[in-house]
Amino acid sequence: MRTRLAASAAASVLFLLACATPAMTVLNAGGQKEEEMWGAVLLLMGWLGAFTFQLGWYANPLFAITLVLLLMGKDRGAIWTGVAASLLGLSSLSWYFNPVPANEGGGQDLNLLYPSIGFYLWMFSLLLGPITAYELSQRDAAARAAVPPPTAA
Repeated sequence: MRTRLAASAAASVLFLLACATPAMTVLNAGGQKEEEMWGAVLLLMGWLGAFTFQLGWYANPLFAITLVLLLMGKDRGAIWTGVAASLLGLSSLSWYFNPVPANEGGGQDLNLLYPSIGFYLWMFSLLLGPITAYELSQRDAAARAAVPPPTAA
């Protein structure tokens, strides 16, 4: 249980650090200026990405489910939801090809120049849960295999 708590705490700290740092560097096509988008802003506004087929934000609820499953000892579920969260998180990079509107009036787009440190911290936080669940499931399987079956008397 200690490993599960430590991994969940570490993933949560990484997530909070991702919110407190620049996550994406974008070019505002309307003003032709480079801007840093912080993780907290993306966390608060990212759900709107569904309207432009940017679904990376939806990795966050899966991340929370992964941590809950990890703490409950449901390793298989934590692995699958964690992998899904990681893939959804990576889909944020589709921003390279699909610019996001800068405002509701249209005509101005935010083009992704490159991900910043916050993005990488976020991705590490998403990966920590399923990696830990996988390692723990392998450890449990090895422990079960090492125990000899009971013999009939």
